[in-house]
Amino acid sequence: MSEFRRRQMMAAGIPSIKPIQIYRNGDFANGVSDWVQYNASNGSLSASDGELTYTVISPKNNQYGNKIKNSNLQNIGVKAGRVYYCSAYIWMPMSGSVSFFYEAGGKESITASAGWNRYQRIYTYSSDHTSNLIGVNSMSGWSVGDKYILKNVVLIDLTQTFGAGNEPDLSTCVLLFPDDYYEYYIPNGYNQ
Repeated sequence: MSEFRRRQMMAAGIPSIKPIQIYRNGDFANGVSDWVQYNASNGSLSASDGELTYTVISPKNNQYGNKIKNSNLQNIGVKAGRVYYCSAYIWMPMSGSVSFFYEAGGKESITASAGWNRYQRIYTYSSDHTSNLIGVNSMSGWSVGDKYILKNVVLIDLTQTFGAGNEPDLSTCVLLFPDDYYEYYIPNGYNQ
């Protein structure tokens, strides 16, 4: 968080909080490090200027074929019943359905328009798991070489940041976390 923004928040009576951000390299400053395709034969990943680009090699119309995931989540996982703030930007060449923070038994989807779209949600996971897929649900109409782009992907554990029962709602999260991206931060003893 910038020093200017921290001072604005303090003046408004909003506490400065270091959120537990469980995605590593969600700003893609380290290229594609910590990010992998669910099925590498369907697309390729590249990163530059803080953006991750998924380039279609073989368009697939299934729920998993066009997705990526943060490999660090395999080491940490998310816990059932915990509340998370999820935020990301996605650029699409055409409108379509996009899944964010997909888990077994359900997914959070938006209908994204062509161009940049912002996704912000509060999500409570129904089961413990270590895989969390992000990407286009169907590539009907997509061609080899088409791309979608992600930037500033954030998954903040609100339950561990604020305590169970004290998790803020979405409008409060927008105030508490005004920056588009927060660095990976896991305190000692997290997820126990």
